[in-house]
Amino acid sequence: MDEGYQMNQQAQPASVNQTAQTAGAPVQPAGAPQAQPSQTEELLQALLEQQQKNAGYQKALFFTTLLLLVVVAVSTTLVVPRLITLTQDVEISMTRVNELMDDAETALDDAKVAMASAKDALTKVDTLATDAVTSLDGIDTMVSNVNELVESNMDTVSEITQKINDIDFETLNKAIKDLATTVEPLANFFGKFGGNN
Repeated sequence: MDEGYQMNQQAQPASVNQTAQTAGAPVQPAGAPQAQPSQTEELLQALLEQQQKNAGYQKALFFTTLLLLVVVAVSTTLVVPRLITLTQDVEISMTRVNELMDDAETALDDAKVAMASAKDALTKVDTLATDAVTSLDGIDTMVSNVNELVESNMDTVSEITQKINDIDFETLNKAIKDLATTVEPLANFFGKFGGNN
């Protein structure tokens, strides 16, 4: 059978080989088996389809990457300045709260000193009262001493009252509310990133 095939190939006229050359097909040696054109076309068609699919995937990947880049750029442009502003607002509010807390602490320290003076005065009043009970004939002296003591301590009580009134509770409450208002969006923002722990 091999010999018959070879003989058939040799028996073909030269015009068949020339036709194959002019048609763009590769020239087959006389003894080589010829490939079936339908298989070659199918392989080329499959290769072309695969390349088209790959090109489609590459386009999709390119546009997805481009979209992600745009989203990151927009997010960076919008979120970072707001985050910086929010951080600055928190810092300003914290400074105001610290100042008000320092003022309140100073006023409370002054009130403690005034309360200690008032306690001393009450101790003196108690001592005078005890002395008055034991000595009825010194009641006039005791009353005048109590009057002097009350008058001298009225200034201290007035100072205490004035220092307590000097504490600006409205401003302190407003600063605390401002701090809460400023910190709440920051907590919400970071909660979105840290909430999935």
